[in-house]
Amino acid sequence: MTKITAAERVFLARAEAVTKKKRTRAAHYEQQLLVLMAELQPGNMSKVSKQILKILTQLEKTEAEQEAHAQKVNELRAKQQTEQALIRLCAEANKLAGTDGANFFTKAGKIFDNQ
Repeated sequence: MTKITAAERVFLARAEAVTKKKRTRAAHYEQQLLVLMAELQPGNMSKVSKQILKILTQLEKTEAEQEAHAQKVNELRAKQQTEQALIRLCAEANKLAGTDGANFFTKAGKIFDNQ
């Protein structure tokens, strides 16, 4: 098990704000699409169609980024939970073992950090 890095902790701390920003951006693109679709008329089809395609491309890109971000957040949260569970397990083992056993379980926990 590898420890969660400082950069990963910072990423997780900012994850919610980034997720919100990506959702807001996607909603903005969707709103723009609705406006452009309402403007579609026989005289301006070419111009509006190009704008619609551009916005659709941006929306798809934003949604792909949002999905990749969510996947990374889930992976890091699982890693963080595993690390915290191991820390709690070693702390509980130290309590049960007393002073002499505490050194053993502290050293045993460090083995997991090096893997």
